Amino acid sequence: MSTKETNTEIGTIVSSNYMLANVRVRTYGGQRVDRAISDEVHTAHGATAATGKYVRNMFGENNKRIKQVSGAYNLMRNFLYSRTLCWVSETSGAAQGDRLLPVSDSLDFIREFAVRRDTAKVLRDEVANELPQIIADARARMGSMAPALEEYPTPDEFKRYFDVQMTVTPIPTDSDFSRMSVPPKVAEGLQTMYQKRMLKQLENAKQEAVDRAVAKLDVMSVQLTKEATGGKTRMFNTMLANVSREIGLLGAIASTTDGVAGTSIEDAARYVHDKITSKYVDVSVFKGNAALSAEVATHANRAIALLRGSEVPADITPTGKQAAPKPAPSEDDTVDVLATLSTMDGSEAQANPQPKPKPKPMSITPMDQGIVDPVAEVKPKPQEVEAVHDSGASSFDFDPDDFLS
Repeated sequence: MSTKETNTEIGTIVSSNYMLANVRVRTYGGQRVDRAISDEVHTAHGATAATGKYVRNMFGENNKRIKQVSGAYNLMRNFLYSRTLCWVSETSGAAQGDRLLPVSDSLDFIREFAVRRDTAKVLRDEVANELPQIIADARARMGSMAPALEEYPTPDEFKRYFDVQMTVTPIPTDSDFSRMSVPPKVAEGLQTMYQKRMLKQLENAKQEAVDRAVAKLDVMSVQLTKEATGGKTRMFNTMLANVSREIGLLGAIASTTDGVAGTSIEDAARYVHDKITSKYVDVSVFKGNAALSAEVATHANRAIALLRGSEVPADITPTGKQAAPKPAPSEDDTVDVLATLSTMDGSEAQANPQPKPKPKPMSITPMDQGIVDPVAEVKPKPQEVEAVHDSGASSFDFDPDDFLS
């Protein structure tokens, strides 16, 4: 098979098993630069305007509540980063824009996004409902420095200052260029350029997956080694959840890329899944159990060695206390995915256009499911922008037109 045919096959596999996800967030800080007071301070001290500026907390002590609302919205951007991989052809700047989301994780991603979005809206609406009293209290405490009442947003304006939009779109394939009304040679050239760019994007995504997995495994190794050798440590379930999430992303991207230093990263991901993440979901099983902590810490170190292409370290010798493992609990999120899809494109924001600005102001899917090879299975179907493709993982009946705004 030629290089061109191989690149086309890889591109088809990627476009069938991944989507591009993006989350755009708009927040409001509740602060404003007061130029008049800044000028007074500069004049009193004989300083120039470049010395600094006076930033006013418009809501006084309640500005901390505004920050809590902003934080809840910004967490959704962090949520996107934690569940996806970069999709860039160069790494000199920040990896912004659309990100690579495995189809196998898309339904859980949408459900959990809905939970975070609804939580942020509750915080926002609580402040909006109390806004008149909050403003009155803040102005009363500012004395002669209080801004004019018209400089404050109304409750409805305040709500529109906060917004989050999630988009999920299919990944274009290089064959799309053949449908363009351009000379065949031009289409072929564009196709070749796109293939090279996608291969670089895949390489960067793979490297990010490896780096993130190593970082979380390293945290696990350190914590469990302390427990195994009688040291003091505090462990939380997020340690296991973080490893599980990163290994899920690593196993998915590994199916379409080469190994690291001659070792398959897919094998390393499966090793962690089989030895750690499929067995343990609660850190209570490690507390007071030096033997188990040493065993799992050794597994983590071996996985790190595989991913880094370094020498496999020796086993850890337990010296701490022993205890019998305890059963671990599990939990299941139940959020209507279709209800989320109908609003995730910012429909609320569209119904309430952005106000005029003021003048100053895992559950990771087990890798046992594998990655579908569309060349051997089925060809990918086109899907509407911002709608999740139904690959058989869901039995919901719906009309696609319901999701078009």
